[in-house]
Amino acid sequence: MKKPVLLKTWWVIVIFCFLVELILLCRTFFFHDEWTFIHQILLSPISFILTPHNGHFWPLFAGIYFLMYRLFSLNYWPYETVLLVVHFANVYLLYLIIGLLSKNKFVAFCFSLVFLVSSVYWEVLFSASTLPTVLCLFFINFGIYLYMIYKKRKQRKYLYLSGVSFLTSGFSWGAGLFFPSIFILLLIAKIASRKKIRSKELLVYLLVQGILFLIYIYFSGKGAVGVFDLNKVILFTVSGIKWLIVSFYTSSPGFTKIFFVIVVVFVFLLYQSLRTKRNWITFRGDLFVDIPWLIFALSGVFYFYLISALSRSQIDMRLAFSSRYTYLPLYFLVVFSSLVVDCWLSVASLRTKKILFVYFLALFFANIYFFRIYYRSWTETISLPNKKLFLQIVHTASDEERAKITIPSTFHDFYKPEDIYFIFSHSRQSVSQR
Repeated sequence: MKKPVLLKTWWVIVIFCFLVELILLCRTFFFHDEWTFIHQILLSPISFILTPHNGHFWPLFAGIYFLMYRLFSLNYWPYETVLLVVHFANVYLLYLIIGLLSKNKFVAFCFSLVFLVSSVYWEVLFSASTLPTVLCLFFINFGIYLYMIYKKRKQRKYLYLSGVSFLTSGFSWGAGLFFPSIFILLLIAKIASRKKIRSKELLVYLLVQGILFLIYIYFSGKGAVGVFDLNKVILFTVSGIKWLIVSFYTSSPGFTKIFFVIVVVFVFLLYQSLRTKRNWITFRGDLFVDIPWLIFALSGVFYFYLISALSRSQIDMRLAFSSRYTYLPLYFLVVFSSLVVDCWLSVASLRTKKILFVYFLALFFANIYFFRIYYRSWTETISLPNKKLFLQIVHTASDEERAKITIPSTFHDFYKPEDIYFIFSHSRQSVSQR
């Protein structure tokens, strides 16, 4: 398929998916932490923006959420629209980054579509409470893209802008705090492979890491991590990564046997591709060139699971399998896989290429299928009941009757009906009756 046709096809698929998801998300509703956000905004907007939430210092996200509340009040669909726009911006940046790394638009086409709609991170798109995660990845994405433009055009302004973007990622979500150090690891790996030191690049990202860390510590104090059980952290990280890998390559964590079948088939096809000495040398050479980026991508997978483990393993080990914490690790697993497949395609036969294309096409549709199942489950068990409960609270005439209403943990852990009514009564407009 020619590049212009491939790009047009990509845009058609992306725009179609965006419109479908936008229509579907009109059935979602405020969930859990979002009631806390709005309550804090009503009490003190400045405090909401500058005070850490569960150890996360996220002034950028808090500022954006404050603006959304002022603009949209309790109409939830615009919140989801903003979330969806940022997510699709991440997909587009991923497409550009893979295209620049691999020089193969077909690889960028396949892997960006796998990230476009995934059963791995489904919860992220169903609640605007996950906007910090999506924003964090956007600025990481944008920073990586700016760095690659800097390497291509040799203009230092892109290097500095890349540093600013990484700085901003840390102020979107706490998990981005040490990401500049992960990027420094990439630069060190490039130095080791090419024996050429670029001190200015290292200094820029070291400065960014230092500024981010100092500001974060100043506002957050000890941060989100206190005493932790090392065994739990390790188990959380390892089991989470295992869950992620199986889910990514099969579209469902329950398909362990199918995953092993896929591995066996891929190993056989790779062996077929590398039987000749010429192909082996080509594949090894391409892989060696990509080693710094491969190390960087794997480090990203490990880092973001480790961060989640440090803050969540003491609460519930099952959170290792929560789709809420897989968005960022999945991104880096996609980057890693795209580079390996790109090296493979340089020596693969036409038959192998067709098999890989059919596999990724099947994976894309399998993700859509499971995404639809998760969407139905979320809306029917959480969003619609939450909206019904909210309307029941605001339409109850007396405080005495309102106090008798029970609020489940899927709505909020500790808020009472009077807290929800306070939010409603101080908002500029009521929620839609639809």
